[in-house]
Amino acid sequence: MKKLPLNDYGEIIGSLQHYEQACGVDDSRKRERLLQVVNKATQNELTPRQQQMVQMHFFEGRSMADVARTLGVNKSTVSRVIKAAQRRIAPCVRYFM
Repeated sequence: MKKLPLNDYGEIIGSLQHYEQACGVDDSRKRERLLQVVNKATQNELTPRQQQMVQMHFFEGRSMADVARTLGVNKSTVSRVIKAAQRRIAPCVRYFM
């Protein structure tokens, strides 16, 4: 899996400023902890379709339009699925961070 900057992981779950304020550790430790939590939440909380779209968009860096073309769905469908995935992951991250 591609290592993303801390802010990109934050994008997956929404605003990261809340977590940065709550954690008094350096960026590399926050990044590692956030990666672990996001990976576990992705595996345990998301449907296979959500996992696929999150992987393609956030971890492979593909645009929503490209994901939509690849999967044969509308871009708005990809956007809705990814937003739903973010809502499902966010409580897990808040709990563990």
